[in-house]
Amino acid sequence: MDAALSEPGAAIARVASDFAVSPDALKRHRQNHILPERREALRNDPELVTVDPLKEMRTLYHRMIEHLERVEQEPDNWQAILGFHREARRDLELVAKLMGELDERPRVNILIAPQVQQVIINALTPYPEARKAVVDALAPLEAATS
Repeated sequence: MDAALSEPGAAIARVASDFAVSPDALKRHRQNHILPERREALRNDPELVTVDPLKEMRTLYHRMIEHLERVEQEPDNWQAILGFHREARRDLELVAKLMGELDERPRVNILIAPQVQQVIINALTPYPEARKAVVDALAPLEAATS
């Protein structure tokens, strides 16, 4: 299954069908097991170990500015220059993702109103150790918002 998932262009639905597993389970397996192994291999790749995706993106940005100035004088080359920069940006984005430099996972921040915090703390009164643990965990959050 890992080998099938590692093939370029492997379709999740096809691989899931071949191995009689759900596509969701296969996506989780790839995210949790295969991608971390690949990231580690890429981080140790001698050709990529010195690549700094942010620095490369800055360089690409400056080149694009230079090309934009030239395009104002020679508009015929615009499509070729745009195509080059679009592909270069995609390549850098892929390298950043594979190396773990670009994390696009959604982040959820949950704010618990002070009244709700107090209800939770009060509900834990019969459990003093748990109550203390929750109070201690909430203290830095309160300090940060004060």
